Amino acid sequence: MSRVLIVGGDSTLGAACATAFAAIGATVFSTTRRSASVAPQRPYLDLATLPRSSNLPAADICVLAAGEASIVHCEQQPDRTARINVDATLSVGSDMAKQGAFVLLLSTTQVFDGSKSRHKPTDVPSPVSAYGRQKLAAEQGILSFGGQGAVLRVSKVLSPRLRLVTKWREALDAGRPVEAFEDMRFAPLNLDTATAAVLAICRQRSSGTFHASGDEDLTYVDLAAAVTAALGADPASVRRLRAAGRMPAILLPEHTALDCGELEGLGWKQEPSRAALSRYVASLHIGPVSAQR
Repeated sequence: MSRVLIVGGDSTLGAACATAFAAIGATVFSTTRRSASVAPQRPYLDLATLPRSSNLPAADICVLAAGEASIVHCEQQPDRTARINVDATLSVGSDMAKQGAFVLLLSTTQVFDGSKSRHKPTDVPSPVSAYGRQKLAAEQGILSFGGQGAVLRVSKVLSPRLRLVTKWREALDAGRPVEAFEDMRFAPLNLDTATAAVLAICRQRSSGTFHASGDEDLTYVDLAAAVTAALGADPASVRRLRAAGRMPAILLPEHTALDCGELEGLGWKQEPSRAALSRYVASLHIGPVSAQR
């Protein structure tokens, strides 16, 4: 694992993986779509252009973390987004595998319809969104590499710059209520936990399909309550809303928690959802609302 290529180094998880691999001594190349960021170890790559992936540096490990992740955009523009999420992704992955690299695709809970909790990697996928169908097609392509291919399906990753949390904090600072959906669910992963899953698979070059998620589904009301408590605001500041009828049903799966047994077999440790949420809020270092006024 001396040379690692991260495709999608501008993404939150891609950037975190690049940092984590470098920390264990790997030489890391991390692609970027930003011209100003191009450097010897930040090669330019835009999957929307169906690039010649042979121009990418040779690597022992390739992590595919790039793509169009907007479920709405994939529904509205299925052909354009499929060229990114399927065609270009598999073009890069295939080229790297031919060079001898182990290729890991980061995938999604959207390959399931959300009607069942704790799906196993061996369960038959049932995507109901264009995004889910695209990621499933990409998965199948990567797994066709045999021992050189792996898939990691992840649930909601809580990033330090979660825009929704910033919006809530601004509302509380202004004395307005926080609005959160009580029927929008997620099984949270902290960024370091998701990154640890990637490293566990790549270190052992373990082929196949793996799952990483929290152990249970929480709601966005749970997240809002935790943020509000950390800010020292009145719990009554959280205003519960229903997402049903306001947004497409594909954005509201009943379940997102996955069975992570295979990944735990590689030494990865699942963090309970509520512990993950508490640790996430603590990591934001947000003080009382009154201190911000």
